[in-house]
Amino acid sequence: MSQEVYGNYEGGYRQAVELLAAGDPKLMAECSGTGFDEEKSRFSVNYCNRSYYVSFPQGEVTSPAEYVNNADKQILAYYLARASGLPLRNKWLSFMQLPGGPHHYALFKQEAIDPLAVKFGRHMGIFKSIAEGMGGTPIKSGDAGYSIPVLPKIPLGVVIWAGDEDFSASANIVFDDSAATYLSTDTLYLLGIQLSLKIRWRLQEF
Repeated sequence: MSQEVYGNYEGGYRQAVELLAAGDPKLMAECSGTGFDEEKSRFSVNYCNRSYYVSFPQGEVTSPAEYVNNADKQILAYYLARASGLPLRNKWLSFMQLPGGPHHYALFKQEAIDPLAVKFGRHMGIFKSIAEGMGGTPIKSGDAGYSIPVLPKIPLGVVIWAGDEDFSASANIVFDDSAATYLSTDTLYLLGIQLSLKIRWRLQEF
């Protein structure tokens, strides 16, 4: 698996590792809902229903099943370093409602949201199968909507409205109100794009 969002994200990943290395691994594991193996000095993280490992303090990210690009490395390192440990608030927010979200919404819509509408607007059954395969549970929104546990304490809602001869399909990606206590809006932007890419990548299985 070799998808990568625009840019190499190497600088952001290095900054995330510096923040990670300065933290207490046991506290970070508790706050992020991840495991920490003291003997191997690494975290185990469920990310998009795949297993990932993050070494401490080096911040090296590996997965037994997937190629790990710099965007995913940056997300995982920041998630561990910044996790607040706060519970879900069970209130969905659009990207526009995140701090600073309006400044980046147009590009987020272009890179993360619109491609989902194009790919799945007339293939609801496939979208449902992919979402459920990623651990998603249905939510009451759109013609098909799922809450997907992208990270242990950060679910993202993915919603599709079907298209037909008269109306174009549309989509949305929404965030729990607690998400901004775990990741900055910049990293949530990246997280939404990576989730969209991973959902579309799984089309190859059909």
